[in-house]
Amino acid sequence: TKRHTRYFPHRYIPSTNAVGYYPTPHPLIRVGWHGIEISGFQPGDSVAVFGAGPVGLMAAYSAQLRGASRVYVVDRVPERLRAAERIGATPIDFTAGDAVDQIIALNGDMVDRSVDAVGYQAVGKDNSTEQPNIVLENMIRVTRACGGLGIPGLYVPRFVTPT
Repeated sequence: TKRHTRYFPHRYIPSTNAVGYYPTPHPLIRVGWHGIEISGFQPGDSVAVFGAGPVGLMAAYSAQLRGASRVYVVDRVPERLRAAERIGATPIDFTAGDAVDQIIALNGDMVDRSVDAVGYQAVGKDNSTEQPNIVLENMIRVTRACGGLGIPGLYVPRFVTPT
């Protein structure tokens, strides 16, 4: 019989089931896992994940599964922050104060890795003005020197229609 493989983040999994292949994990799981992977994560690292949407929660959970010492998840939506807490991460509400200051206070120092799960649609504390660079700036401020940044998303420029 023909043996198929399906790609799982950074590993090929040989098929052994009756159907002939393993179902591919949902893309959100792969993107979250990939954000942790490209940050250079090693077990024992502390991680800050910016964004508690599906990708951010998958990144935080991936870090937990892979042995992170501490995981902080930054967002402003109470339901998302509660979901982050339920998976063992420390929720950080950026409307309650500077997220970087909160993380450094709780961690005792900067984190080893950070992941952007927000992208260019990030908003500032006022929750209304888009600030595409705010997450990248915060990641740089909160991650130690020689630490790693995982940016699995895409920053696209605004499309300008030629006249």
